[in-house]
Amino acid sequence: IWLSDKELAVIRFIPETRTMQLVSFNVLDKTEQALKTFDVLHFPQLARSPDEKYLAYDFKTKTDNGNTDINIMLSNGDNDISLITHPANDKVLGWVPGRQEFLFTSDRSGSWDLWAIPIDDGKLSGTAKRLYTDIGDVTSIGFIENGDCFFGFSRRNFNSYLTPFNTETGELKEESSESMLGSNFWIKWSPDGQSLLYISENTKSENPWQLTIKDMKTGEERKLAENLYSAESPCWSPDGNSILVLGREKIKTKAKDYNRGIYLVDVKTGQTTEILLLSDYEFNVPDDDSPPLSNLEWSADGKSFYYLFYKDRLVKHDLETGEDKVLFKHSHFNWNILSRSPDGKNLLFAQYNPEEKKSHLFTMPAEGGKEIKLCTSQEAGFFAWCGWSPDGKYIFFTEGNEGTKLWRVSAQGGSPQKIWHSENKAEFYSIHPDGNQVAYAIRERTTEIRLIENLSYELARVYDKSE
Repeated sequence: IWLSDKELAVIRFIPETRTMQLVSFNVLDKTEQALKTFDVLHFPQLARSPDEKYLAYDFKTKTDNGNTDINIMLSNGDNDISLITHPANDKVLGWVPGRQEFLFTSDRSGSWDLWAIPIDDGKLSGTAKRLYTDIGDVTSIGFIENGDCFFGFSRRNFNSYLTPFNTETGELKEESSESMLGSNFWIKWSPDGQSLLYISENTKSENPWQLTIKDMKTGEERKLAENLYSAESPCWSPDGNSILVLGREKIKTKAKDYNRGIYLVDVKTGQTTEILLLSDYEFNVPDDDSPPLSNLEWSADGKSFYYLFYKDRLVKHDLETGEDKVLFKHSHFNWNILSRSPDGKNLLFAQYNPEEKKSHLFTMPAEGGKEIKLCTSQEAGFFAWCGWSPDGKYIFFTEGNEGTKLWRVSAQGGSPQKIWHSENKAEFYSIHPDGNQVAYAIRERTTEIRLIENLSYELARVYDKSE
């Protein structure tokens, strides 16, 4: 945001310490001044007072489950004091031109509501009052002189389903689907088909991506690896007793050079064991927002696992010796495609060809060897998901275009056959071991710019007794 006609307040990330820093930048002489370094990783929302004297920001606390409070300081970084402190989440919205009340959002009443509180010369001068209920977890875009407030609204949810499926005919019976509770993704059937593993998403939780397992007979859910923050790419061991997962340990999040790693999770106890850390490896940093380390897959004997360094290499890691063996190198892997055949003999992966703007699907021996091309992406540049039928006869895949189109190709290669189409964006498939059911999640995202008109009038009605 602009602090004045020549200074900007910006947020920058410092990779070495994994911290965020609030900096003022002079656009004329290109000088900068650090105003605030945040102890807990968070992208704060900022607001400048109408007189340009003060800057308000929100930040994650070290207590209260990491909820957000609001501070205010002089625009030069001095006199940094608490403004809004509450066990719930409070986030900055800003000031309406011509008014002294400061606006913020809070979930203290159970929903994200719009609140106001009077401020005089950088200090509270009245009580907080709620103006509007349930406006959502929003981001301020700005105010105009008449008091209108523009803000961004974004919401994401995964609706997950269990649907009858026939791998021979490719028939998927949507009308007979059973929906799951909650927002769940990265869904994986256990090897015996008795349990489902998935990431349960709750953006209000201290851990927004929680590794969860559900017993399909009893309906019981259990949280696993609660010491990890934002678990990703979970994968069952062949015997169903362990799970490999990408994640970050909460206690190491701020440690120097710590990024994330691969962890082994005990299914019975939920406890984790560190296997390897990304910071211990050298790799080509992706030139987009794709993860450098992705997609885990077990070997058939459970003694090793495979993983991808995106745009770098396919690696086999020996759990007993800790040694890595590079099986294949390529500069353009599809980062989310890696799967072992049911008999354990082959690996499935995909490569992107920039000249063709298409991806190609390959298999290769699980111990390394010559790759065999199976097919080319049909209607998009990348594969979104790929997986084997339980009998190993077919490979199913979807592509990263609008909606969802499910294709099937022989495990020996050939021309893919389109077997199902949906207008919805379905992701994270998992075929049941008996081949008669598929679990998948449909991503729903809402992104809007919204407007609250004439907030000046509403503030006057609430706070000006003479009105």
